[in-house]
This record gives sequence, C-alpha cells and structure tokens, in this order.
Amino acid sequence: MMPERKPPDDPVEWLNRAKSNLERARADVRWAEKRIENEKGADQ
Repeated sequence: MMPERKPPDDPVEWLNRAKSNLERARADVRWAEKRIENEKGADQ
C-alpha cells in the first residue's frame, strides 16, 4: 500500500519528490556506467 501523498505544492511533499527523483537519477547513472564498462570489456 502506497503512503498517502500530499498536494504537489506542499513543501514537505515537494522535498520528498525531489529526494525520490535524485535517487532515481543516481540509479540511472550507475546503470549507465556499468553498461559502458561492460561494452568496453566486450570490445577487447
């Protein structure tokens, strides 16, 4: 069950969403870095 969300203009909700977006972006970067490393290894 998802926690109740506050209106998008609520400061606490805005910070929660910003934190979540930052974590998703970091995960995307880690995934991309691993993929690049794997592709480099396959080329050799």
